[in-house]
Parts: sequence; C-alpha cells; structure tokens
Amino acid sequence: PLPVAPATEARATPSLCRRKHSCCNTTKGSGKRCYWQRTSMQKRWALLLPAGAISLTGYGVFVYGTSALIVPIREQAPSLSPSIVPYVAGLRSVTFAVTNLFFGQLMLRRGSPTQWVASGCFVAALGLVVAAMNVASPQPSDAVLLLSWGVGTGLGSGLLYMSVFQTTLAWFPDRKGLVAGLLGFGQGLGAMTWNAASLSIAAVMEGSTMLLLYGGIIIGCWAFGMLARWPPDAQPKRSSSSAKTGLCMCFVGCAATASRKCKLAYNSRLKSSTRLNV
Repeated sequence: PLPVAPATEARATPSLCRRKHSCCNTTKGSGKRCYWQRTSMQKRWALLLPAGAISLTGYGVFVYGTSALIVPIREQAPSLSPSIVPYVAGLRSVTFAVTNLFFGQLMLRRGSPTQWVASGCFVAALGLVVAAMNVASPQPSDAVLLLSWGVGTGLGSGLLYMSVFQTTLAWFPDRKGLVAGLLGFGQGLGAMTWNAASLSIAAVMEGSTMLLLYGGIIIGCWAFGMLARWPPDAQPKRSSSSAKTGLCMCFVGCAATASRKCKLAYNSRLKSSTRLNV
C-alpha cells in the first residue's frame, strides 16, 4: 500500500487586522486584538467630546438660531433688507455644502485636523464679528452681511465639521453607525434646546450683541475640535463621485429648508410685532 501522508495540523497564518495596520501582529483564529485596538481604541470614546460639542452648538446656532435674529436685526438696522436674514441662512448652508465638497479630499492629503479646526474657528468667528460691526454701524450694508455672516460662517463651519467628523468616524471602524447616530442625536438636541433659548435671548439683546454671542459660542465650544486626531496608521478612504453628488443634494435641500423656515418665522414675527404696535 502507498504510504499515507500524516495529517498536518492547521496552522494559524499571520494576517493584518481589518484596518490593515502595519503595526498589527495578529493571527487568524487567535482571538487576540491587534496592538492598535489594545492601546488606541481604549481611549477613543473620549474623542466623541469635540464632535459632540460641535454637534450640539453648530446645528442649533446656525439653523434654528438664525430665525431669532430676524427681529433684533430689523429693529437695530431698519435700513437693511427685510428678508436679508433668510438669504444669509440659505447662503451659509450652500457655502457649507460647497466647502465640504471641494475641501474634503484636500483635508485627507494635506494638513492636520488641528490646523483645519483652527482655520475654521478663526474664519467663522471673524465673519460673525464683522457682521456684528456692520449691523451696529450707522450705514449697514446687505452685501457685507451676506459675505461675512453667510460666506464666512459657512466656510468656517464647513472646514471644522469635515475635519472633526472624518477623524471621529475613523476612530470607530467597527461602530460607524452608532457614532453617526450619536452625532445626529446631538444635532437634534442642540436644535431643540437652542430654539427655545434663542427666543429668550432675543428679547433682551440687540442683533449685534447676539452675533457676538454666537462668535463666543464658536470659540468656546468649537475649540474642543482641537482635540481631533487621526488614528495611528489610519488610511482614510476617498469618497466617490456618487457620494459627492448625494452630499451636495442633501445640503442644497438643507439650505432651501433653512431659508424657508427663516422666511416663515420672519412673516409670523412681523405680524405679531405689527399687532403689538397697533
């Protein structure tokens, strides 16, 4: 009879982890976590703090907080166009979408998240300060308000959001759905709380003072984005053209919705103020 080869035991073959990190030294079937998961992943939940602070303040302040500025700006600067605030809200949302589309790939290739966050905070805060000075000036200009408040805050928030959210999701390759849901919950919670608080603030503050308050919120809360870091040996994926198209359509829809809400809020508050004067 022919000799039978002895049965060879199945050996565990070395492989990289799901993220394909070169620092990993795991084997299939060993049940052990890679070095990246054992060290960095233990502290990753603390990185939800900057993204959570930005979600709570950004969405509420720039979407629902805009409608509260219609009456104060109208009373402080009556020479401005009555519908300037809804146009500013729409321009800000469009600028936010365009910034994400054109600067998203650049953020992955050049610069660090800290640099992009610092740039976004500076541009947004500078835009709100210029807008406040324009509203408080004897001759306010609609064009200056559109450029400073609309384009400036849209560009700054776009740079900040993209860098912080990309780095946050990169830390959770196994729980991206959960993290995205938490960030969405933060946006809804911030919108709900700020919508109620902005009405009380608008009753005691002028339009220029509220703009400076928004700038202080940006510097205070968005500064947490300076904690954003890429994971060690991370390889962020590039977005496809279809994803870019979907993102553009999403934010254009958000811009139209925000402009429509501001317009309805302006009409209702204008009617209420007219009734009070009568």
